[in-house]
Parts: sequence; structure tokens; C-alpha cells
Amino acid sequence: MVFDEKTLQLFENETKNLESQIKSLSGKDVFSISEIVQTYYLATNVKSLANIFTENFKENTSIAEKIKSTNNLISNFNLITHKKILEFLSNSIEEITHDLQSTNPQNKTKEEIELDAKKFSSLREIMSTKEFVQQYDRGI
Repeated sequence: MVFDEKTLQLFENETKNLESQIKSLSGKDVFSISEIVQTYYLATNVKSLANIFTENFKENTSIAEKIKSTNNLISNFNLITHKKILEFLSNSIEEITHDLQSTNPQNKTKEEIELDAKKFSSLREIMSTKEFVQQYDRGI
């Protein structure tokens, strides 16, 4: 790989974006699907770039420091935010499933059927997002 300033700038920008995204999630207990997908997209990109830089620029001490700092950021994300997101997704799936199972399927009004359909749609979306997050988990 040819080293240039654009590549280094991309690495630095993506790392800053990930750091900002993690900070925005740090105080939350509830996450939107778009926040989760964006966070894991950034984490995967940054992790990949860090691996490329590690393999190709071991001798460059300034880049090595940036890689070390980035790896610490990813490690903290994996230990704290990642676990929090997985817990949120698991709890959301459990709550929606329980809610759907607790309703009596007999004599439902049109509105109740429509509400259940929305819950099923939400459940599918959350389960899909959890699978996406678990794929990241398997790649760690």
C-alpha cells in the first residue's frame, strides 16, 4: 500500500467520527437502529484501517501512536458500548416478544391487529440489527 496524506487523513477522520459517535451514545440507554448501524459501520472501517496501517507502517512512530490510540478507542467501545447495545437489543426483543405473546389473538379489533403488525415489523428490524451486531462481535 502506498502511504499518502489522504489515506492518513481518512484514518484520522474516521477515528474522530467514531469517537464522536461513541460519546453521543455513552449516556443513552435507548438507541435507534440508525445509530447502531452507523456506529458499527464506523467501528468496522476504523478497525480495518488500523489493521492496514499496523501491517504497513510499523516503523513510523507517529502513525504507530495514532494506531495505538485508535486501538484503545476500539477496545473501550468493545468493552462498554458494544455490550450495552447488545443488551439493549436483547431486552427490546424480549419485551416485544413478551408483549405479542401476552395478547389474546381472539376478537382483536382492526386497530389492535395493525398495532401487532407494527410490533412484528419492529421485532424483525431489531432482530436483524442484533444479527448485524453479532457479526461484528464474531469479527473481533
